[in-house]
Amino acid sequence: MVQSFLAIIAVAILIAMSLQANSHFSDQARLPMQWGIDGSDNWTAPRRVALSFTPALAAIVLATTTIATLLFAPKPGQEGVEIRVVIMLGLGFIAVHAFHLWLIEKTTNRRG
Repeated sequence: MVQSFLAIIAVAILIAMSLQANSHFSDQARLPMQWGIDGSDNWTAPRRVALSFTPALAAIVLATTTIATLLFAPKPGQEGVEIRVVIMLGLGFIAVHAFHLWLIEKTTNRRG
């Protein structure tokens, strides 16, 4: 049951990051989603889609993981690992989202 709370917290943090970024990038209609090796953006998405992608993906992955940890019994010796898995997934999504927002900031500042 703790893993459900942790998953909700992680998704809430991601949503808060996106809401803050939405106001920060309000002058941009489209935001980069992929970058080439030279640092140029390969393709863009509408601002709200770009900022919603990671929180939506995280919600799906964390919900699936949490449901699996609640429905299926762990193998002997793996009890208690469920919470650590949800924590690591949540922290991973937060780190990736922060990196994506940093790259967007760097790219939009360079464009001027």
